[in-house]
Amino acid sequence: MATDEGDLSARYQSTLDALSSLITKRGRFASNNQSHRFRLLFHYLKVLELEDAVSQMKIIHVAGTKGKGSTCTFAESILRCYGLRTGLFTSPHLIDVRERFRLNGIEISQEKFVDYFWCCFHKLKEKTSNEIPMPTYFCFLALLAFKIFATEQVDVVILEVGLGGRFDATNVIQKPVVCGISSLGYDHMEILGYTLAEIAAEKAGIFKSGVLAFTVPQPDEAMRVLNEKASKLEVNLQVVEALDSSQRLGLQGEHQYLNAGLAVALCSTFLKEIGIEDKNGLNQTNGLPEKFISGLSNAYLMGRAMVVPDSELPEEIVYYLDGAHSPESMEACAIWFSKQIKQNQERNQRRSEQILLFNCMSVRDPSLLLPRLRSKCIDQGVDFKRAIFVPNVSVYNQVGSSSEVATRVESMSWQFGLQRLWESLARGETKSNSRSDSKGNGEDKSFVFSSLPLAIDWLRDNARQSKQVRFQVLVTGSLHLTEARVGVSSGHGVASSSHRLTQDQRSHIESASQLLAGGLAGAFSKTCTAPLSRLTILFQVQGMHTNAEALRKPSILHEASRILNEEGLKAFWKGNLVTIAHRLPYSSVNFYAYEHYKKFMYMVTGMENHKASISSNVFVHFVAGGLAGITAASATYPLDLVRTRLAAQTNVIYYTGIWHTLRTITTDEGILGLYKGLGTTLVGVGPSIAISFSVYESLRSYWRSTRPHDSPVMVSLACGSLSGIASSTATFPLDLVRRRKQLEGIGGRALVYKTGLLGTLKRIVQTEGARGLYRGILPEYYKVVPGVGICFMTYETLKLYFKDLSSKL
Repeated sequence: MATDEGDLSARYQSTLDALSSLITKRGRFASNNQSHRFRLLFHYLKVLELEDAVSQMKIIHVAGTKGKGSTCTFAESILRCYGLRTGLFTSPHLIDVRERFRLNGIEISQEKFVDYFWCCFHKLKEKTSNEIPMPTYFCFLALLAFKIFATEQVDVVILEVGLGGRFDATNVIQKPVVCGISSLGYDHMEILGYTLAEIAAEKAGIFKSGVLAFTVPQPDEAMRVLNEKASKLEVNLQVVEALDSSQRLGLQGEHQYLNAGLAVALCSTFLKEIGIEDKNGLNQTNGLPEKFISGLSNAYLMGRAMVVPDSELPEEIVYYLDGAHSPESMEACAIWFSKQIKQNQERNQRRSEQILLFNCMSVRDPSLLLPRLRSKCIDQGVDFKRAIFVPNVSVYNQVGSSSEVATRVESMSWQFGLQRLWESLARGETKSNSRSDSKGNGEDKSFVFSSLPLAIDWLRDNARQSKQVRFQVLVTGSLHLTEARVGVSSGHGVASSSHRLTQDQRSHIESASQLLAGGLAGAFSKTCTAPLSRLTILFQVQGMHTNAEALRKPSILHEASRILNEEGLKAFWKGNLVTIAHRLPYSSVNFYAYEHYKKFMYMVTGMENHKASISSNVFVHFVAGGLAGITAASATYPLDLVRTRLAAQTNVIYYTGIWHTLRTITTDEGILGLYKGLGTTLVGVGPSIAISFSVYESLRSYWRSTRPHDSPVMVSLACGSLSGIASSTATFPLDLVRRRKQLEGIGGRALVYKTGLLGTLKRIVQTEGARGLYRGILPEYYKVVPGVGICFMTYETLKLYFKDLSSKL
């Protein structure tokens, strides 16, 4: 056994990597070869020398659509109270794969997991071939469970079926002591079938001839099939009822009394079969034995009906976690949540607001889940004021999760589809309820976030601003989503880290991240479009040099050819170093100032609660963008002037570098020469950036609401490009004047316009015609279409990346 902590950590990580290599996309959905893969399990048992050990195990086997994990948890807790050494195998895990394997109620240690894993992995690897491949992810975990429980010599094994029953890896057992089937419903229909009869037939696949079996009340269609399968195998199938609600349970929710009733029947039968419990020890007259009561009340299962205060704002935010992911379990979740809310309202007079945090896997049908959740909550007097939709994968996931097969950066189209469904439900209720006291009032708002950390940060920001309101957040729709949220409060996430940063430190990191994201986005986009940027400047300044005729070419292609022939390929990036030197701080300040001006505008105008209004959004984005552009331009103007002077040089070189240009301008024109044309620049930049941001935000918002399936990256790229075209067209004449003013007096060769903005515009029209105001607009378009689009796309991507990165600190 490994003893060094660092070595163990490294070994455990390599173990998880090897386990993840067994995940295959075909492993779960290839229904045509389920029978073949199931038969291979017997070969694997033989390779691992587990045939005899498994045949001698005392096993409780439980299948079902919902409640099977809770049933197994209750059963394990009860049997442990009788002094039995228990082995529990469940799925899926929430934080760490070791949760699936519990010895006496405690998950297996890293040290033991590593040793057992490699023992099995190496033996199986040695026997693989084209005909007999390595087991798939879940199959290997089931085999590993048998290895662990056999070696640890447990007295009882409680097995939860992973999927279905007939071809599930746990069904390799031949003679369990007792079987159970929890509530049945529609789930995994693409594998198990699209009717309750088909699903029930798959679940009944765990029945073994002569082995007693229990189930709970089922729909008639499903019950008929269960009875038929039981009759064919001579199985005594009994239906159990829910326990009395006066019994205290460790797992919350009214539906848990039915699961507890099934667990009691399974444990009673098991104890009788092994000769521990007296045959008359469990009856309605005497009630439950003390050990049963203790086991039921002490049962615990993460991710099911959990109430978790936020670790940073425990008084302001409380999470209600339940991994419900079927229509029936969604109703049970709604009833449990509503009951919790009512109880809280009776104890606490503080105003509360209910928020839904939801996602479900793409194999689920959200149209069967969200309507039931919403309507059942409304029936119970609870209505969600806001709904948040996020993907399951987050920074809180532990390596080794079966959800890892999904890529970290995934399309958000599924989440936008969920949002549209939710909003359609709200609109439908609004239309059907005209009375002022109707619960579905259409006032709720919905949001989509690209990751759970961003959603959590958003909740905390809003909670800090509304301290008089307590947020009660229901996290449901997927066990993998509750997995990620549980990680926040279990030591695997940022919220409970002993090294968590202070709020001030986080604020500084956020500011630095925004500045860095903006700067890198600007520098990257400018580098990509530097050749067209130089062509634009050359076209704009035609007529200002004594050798201007040399620049008069009939097309952009000719001008590009001239530069290539006379100055070489590198000339297209002439002045790019100073461009980057200017663009890094300019873009940093621009984006950073925009974000802060936007928040400030919402606050001072009192429109913070009207962000859904199109008119208020456009107004705020326009003003904030204009102020940001003016701020950034003023702060970095000398570098912009230097960039223009360097880029405008052709064969006659007057300036040789950034510092030389700064010194020369200061010497020739004075310190104010560094700000020549600033007034004109601000007049042009203000409207340009205002138009750019407002058009971008409006287009992106509209695009995402009407075409939610489109890639967010492509949406940012396209909307950014279109906003650049709009702003350039509107402000290009002002930009032209700015360039001309910046070149006044350059080496004594450039014309000097001794008039202001209007005088310069008039002079250009007189000497070059009205078309002169748009000289260079075509290469400007060529530059803007990719340039602004790349800038916005890069900024949005980097902002999310840095946000996620900082959440890990």
